[in-house]
Amino acid sequence: MDDAKDNRVAGAVGFNVRTGNYHVFKSKTVIVGAGGASDIFKPRSVGEGAGRVWYAPWSSGSAYGLMI
Repeated sequence: MDDAKDNRVAGAVGFNVRTGNYHVFKSKTVIVGAGGASDIFKPRSVGEGAGRVWYAPWSSGSAYGLMI
């Protein structure tokens, strides 16, 4: 979070699992790539098409909660 401005992101923090080093990335904008969230909506496929659509049980959108 940016101390100078409320509700603003000032970058991101990363962790290298191989070396154990932390990395700080300062930026003006941040794009959040949290993955899919197909399981938060009710499937609309009916009839014959219902068997052709696969909804991953782990794709619940819970990664979006990490940013809160």
